[in-house]
Amino acid sequence: MKKSLNHPKQIGMTLIEIMIALLLGAFLLGGVIKIFVNAKQTYGMQEGLSRLQENSRYALEILSKDLRMSGFQGCSSITDVTPTSSASAPIIAPTPTSIIVGYNGSEASPATTAWSPALSATLSGLATPITPGTDVITVVYGESCGGYLAANMASSTADVQISGTNTCGIADGDAALISNCSNADVFRASSGTTSLLIKHKDAANVDVPLPAVCASPPCYRTTAEVFAYRAYSYFIRPGASGEPALWRLDNTKATSGSNPIEMLEGIENLQILYGEDTDADGVANQYKTAANVTDMSDVASVRISILARTSENLASQTLTYDYNGNTANNPGDRRIRRVFNATIAVRNRLP
Repeated sequence: MKKSLNHPKQIGMTLIEIMIALLLGAFLLGGVIKIFVNAKQTYGMQEGLSRLQENSRYALEILSKDLRMSGFQGCSSITDVTPTSSASAPIIAPTPTSIIVGYNGSEASPATTAWSPALSATLSGLATPITPGTDVITVVYGESCGGYLAANMASSTADVQISGTNTCGIADGDAALISNCSNADVFRASSGTTSLLIKHKDAANVDVPLPAVCASPPCYRTTAEVFAYRAYSYFIRPGASGEPALWRLDNTKATSGSNPIEMLEGIENLQILYGEDTDADGVANQYKTAANVTDMSDVASVRISILARTSENLASQTLTYDYNGNTANNPGDRRIRRVFNATIAVRNRLP
């Protein structure tokens, strides 16, 4: 009997078919990877730009709020009624010329560590120095917190009792401002201060008179108001991450690990012009740098320009930018930069 020479039918793929399938799969996988990479880059770009815009707008909002409030102390401004200051150092005594103080950064190229006028001892003595070529500004005001007097002060040395609905949060050692329409005093809350009762003793534990001169007590009645006293300086220097950042120094407290505080990262430069009112009509006639302002008490508005950048190299190539009158700046990196501007009126100097 002869054996059949027919082999069973083979089922499977040839080597060529396998190679073609692998090649097609590689093309498809490459396309998927490219789509994923492009989507990731787009997401990173959008996230970086969103953060840049958010930080810049918030920085302008913070600066605008404080500048609008500069000189505020209730029914009378610091320009109209200059407070008496009995607060111990560190403090900035409120005067018509101290409620806004600017420091113009070096305009040399490269920038030098010089400001005009010269920085205060506190600012120049910071452990991490301010970035050369950037401007610095200090604003002073009373922050309203519902601290209306709950009772007349029986004498100028009596404790200050404030309404139970206040949100002042004034504690031992904090600077405070009390004012009515004819008197104003800056003092430091002393030991024993509570949310409803503010004591005002000096280093020798002697009551500081409020007001300093009171012909017929009580001089501070229930129409008076207590404010949290603010004296903030804003400047640029490297942040905790190494990125440039906007910082705020509280000039009513000693410098420490928590003073100044980093407000926002990615703010690379701050340039400020001051609108000087030369004819006393409440409107700025010309804008100048801090170094060229004749009298800070005549500043009616402030023009702020912020240069912000992304924290990562998001662009495919180096992008030049225009800022502060300088065109085609080449930063030597691939970060994206944007300029944000705002002009703020000093409300307490409006007619």
